[in-house]
Amino acid sequence: MWISGSKKSTDNTPSIILNDITLSKAESIKKSFEELGAKMLIVSADDTKNMERVKSDVKTKNKINCPNCKSEKVHKISGLSKAGSAVLFGVFSIGKLNKTYECDDCRYRW
Repeated sequence: MWISGSKKSTDNTPSIILNDITLSKAESIKKSFEELGAKMLIVSADDTKNMERVKSDVKTKNKINCPNCKSEKVHKISGLSKAGSAVLFGVFSIGKLNKTYECDDCRYRW
């Protein structure tokens, strides 16, 4: 139960970890999680607008942008594309093999 709950909460950040607990208990749990490197926010039960704001902030911050032109139109270079380049171009495809993302606007790879 804990493993599937942990995976679910990390895949869908931000997420609610515990409900209906006292403020002192919530603060002690928050402190222990923050010692491990997590970022937590204590939200009251009637403050659902704040939770929606936090969710939209996290989605905005986690977008991948091109470091060259700052465009959001990027895609991950697939393993099949890398393998095809290696077969067709051999040593000359090294520029594509060691990169992970490519910008659709300026074609920059990083």
